[in-house]
Amino acid sequence: MGMCVLGAAACSRHGLSTPPSVAARPVSLQEFALPPDERVFPTRGTAPAALNTDEPIVWFDDFEERRVLHPAEPGDTVIVDSLVGHVNGRPIFADEFLKPVEDHLLRVCEQTSGIERERAILAIVRDWLQEVVLNELILAEAEASLSEQEKMGLFAMLDRAYDEEIRRGGGTRSGAETRRRREGDGLEQYLGKQKDIVLIDRIRQSKIEPNVVVTWRDIEREYRRNYDQFNPAATVTLARIRLNTETQAQLIADTTQRVNAGESFEQLAEELGFQDGGLWETFEMGPGGITDIEVHDVMTRALDGLAEGDTSPPFQLGSGTLWLYVVSLDRPPSRSIYDPAIQLGLRRSIRARRGQIEWQRYIESLLEKGIHDDLDAMGSRLFKIAMVRYAR
Repeated sequence: MGMCVLGAAACSRHGLSTPPSVAARPVSLQEFALPPDERVFPTRGTAPAALNTDEPIVWFDDFEERRVLHPAEPGDTVIVDSLVGHVNGRPIFADEFLKPVEDHLLRVCEQTSGIERERAILAIVRDWLQEVVLNELILAEAEASLSEQEKMGLFAMLDRAYDEEIRRGGGTRSGAETRRRREGDGLEQYLGKQKDIVLIDRIRQSKIEPNVVVTWRDIEREYRRNYDQFNPAATVTLARIRLNTETQAQLIADTTQRVNAGESFEQLAEELGFQDGGLWETFEMGPGGITDIEVHDVMTRALDGLAEGDTSPPFQLGSGTLWLYVVSLDRPPSRSIYDPAIQLGLRRSIRARRGQIEWQRYIESLLEKGIHDDLDAMGSRLFKIAMVRYAR
């Protein structure tokens, strides 16, 4: 694979040292592919200026300065760009590939070191490479499948989007470019993304949607699978006071009198040393209601007939005398499968899940039949370049 590098000893702080009579311009990788007698590079002229190591090296990329994390030392090699592979005939260059994830890579290099840094960089590169390759394969297939009428419609849509951006930019391309760059993308990048959205939607409609079918039986099964979600159990929250029958007889008599007088159960429990007003537990109720909970039979008999805010008569259980207080009764409504909103939600849920499965199958088939260089080989090259560029 071709690799364009610059020796640091032959670079000024702006990448290449050129005499005043020669205008600086970017040097593209494609120029190195030309025969020697056809290459046109800036005349180097006099000896290069000394490297200022107090500032980071920069190199030119589409007339934009790109800063390197660590300044190079004289004699170091800085990788400017490298051809790492092809997807559907389109070359993948390292600089173009790494630019979108550069901030992530820089953060990783600043926050990690050693093996941890290497693993993190490798994971970033591999994940991004798969995404880039898949996008290229999907977009290529989508564009190739367009009919002439669909192509005309796509071009018309892009023309309208372009005209709208010009209008929003004050009627000039430069104004539209400035406005779009404030939002993160240049005008061409924005229009390219709009085109990609249309093409990916085209793939979903033609390759995915026809394979996603949801029947009434599917909806019924999904409802049964999530029955508790649509039919939540009723619950009762109880508080309790428990005193020792033998050693606290007088206190039991006083408590019984105060409960019968209608005093606040929570306040009384707090005075007797029970935190949170004697709050005990929340129980799911069965079909039998408040007496159909998983507690001792003595307790269920004491609860019989109580409503929210009621206190049971005192009863004995083991060595204690207890009172139970119904803090709250919660009976959420059930939602029937025949509710149109429930059916619509279930259908959407099933379609989304099956659509994701079909999309994954489509992705796997693309990778199997797609025309691209070996992903592992490309990933290895990109990892080495990322390590040299960001992890020095």
